[in-house]
Amino acid sequence: MEGLFTITRDLYEDQSLEADCTSYHLKNQEGEDFRTVFAETPNRKSKLSYSSQVTEIHHGTMKFQGKSCPATLLILEFRFHSKRQTSRYRSVDIDLVFRNQNGVARKDPEVVAMAPERQYHLNKTVHERQTTYGASLGANIGPGGLAGAEMGVSWELCTKWTKECKAILTGAPVFSPESTWQNALQWSMSENDGAKDGIPSFLQAAVLLKRNNDEPFICQMRLKSGANKGQKLLRFSDRLTDEDRDIDPITLDPRRRQLESNRATGIQPEDLEHMETL
Repeated sequence: MEGLFTITRDLYEDQSLEADCTSYHLKNQEGEDFRTVFAETPNRKSKLSYSSQVTEIHHGTMKFQGKSCPATLLILEFRFHSKRQTSRYRSVDIDLVFRNQNGVARKDPEVVAMAPERQYHLNKTVHERQTTYGASLGANIGPGGLAGAEMGVSWELCTKWTKECKAILTGAPVFSPESTWQNALQWSMSENDGAKDGIPSFLQAAVLLKRNNDEPFICQMRLKSGANKGQKLLRFSDRLTDEDRDIDPITLDPRRRQLESNRATGIQPEDLEHMETL
């Protein structure tokens, strides 16, 4: 799975991810339960914008603990765009939860592989730091000595050290409440505190799910982002915020072909019979 994810650092690249009104809230159309764009900022007045998209869906089978079982592979893309260098995303937490459509926990899909997973350090920088501590002790010499003169001693201690700063990307499967196995995952990104140049602008990610049936299941995304101080103040305005306050879930149905694409993976039909090797 490691080869299925890509990170690109071009925080200020010109991308058409602008939008308009209240945030990047995207709802399902009436009568529909699936869409490829999970969320996007429609706010043209926002200095920051965000987009999340499902780019590939593959259903097949896999070997798991010596047994054959249904499986699903999802490829997703996340984009974070800044119009100005004075505005930036400092951090982002992305949660995906997979549940059985009818709310039966024992039928929830299980996350068996994901990419990126574990912790990665990006954009490392080294900064020199120096701290100086000092004091001066003086004494006036009175009558009988050097009139009006002051004698003293001063000392100064200088401490130098090197601080390594880095952007951090982490990914891990997790348990959601009431689930009996890991049916959820989390990705987190944080900027380099020293460089203060924001998080990566593009993240391509993958998740492999083990299923125990072919029933439709729900994918719910939650996203929490941290911005620089100026952008935080704009989030109090519905017309200027970049924040999403509500993202509708999507339904994935193994019995239907909801998305025709293998652009990122190049997966062929024969690959769907042994998805544990992807």
